[in-house]
Amino acid sequence: MSGDFNFLDPGTVEDEELQLVLILTTTDERGMNGCPCYYFRMQSPRTGQIMGQLRLRIGDGEGELKYLGHIGYDVDEKHRGNRLAARSVGLILPFAAKHGLDAVWINCDNENIASCRTCEILGAVHIETVEVPEDDVVHEDGIRQLSRYQLKL
Repeated sequence: MSGDFNFLDPGTVEDEELQLVLILTTTDERGMNGCPCYYFRMQSPRTGQIMGQLRLRIGDGEGELKYLGHIGYDVDEKHRGNRLAARSVGLILPFAAKHGLDAVWINCDNENIASCRTCEILGAVHIETVEVPEDDVVHEDGIRQLSRYQLKL
């Protein structure tokens, strides 16, 4: 896929209290089989304070991205509890649609209750819980079971 992929300019992605700033595009993310990936920094548009990050991967959510998913997020510990992950995902969905995605997969460590709750807040549907194969990069990170959520665009 990466050979003929054109990264798009996301433009301004923000609301009153949250801004997603593009910091990197790559097709070399570990374990992604060459799928394109956008890395965004979550930050305050007023102060520039960094609050976390979001990744948008473009590829087949049931093929090469089955265990990573289309969207990944990390919120810095001191900013948790403010629904930044859910707000960030909501902000990036129109950009995902520009890539022709009609749904995105968000996968959570089965034990990460906050991340599963984020998916529910977004209106994503829990499709399945899967065992992560030993040879997958997600397994290498210590995750053994994933809850797979699908969010229609």
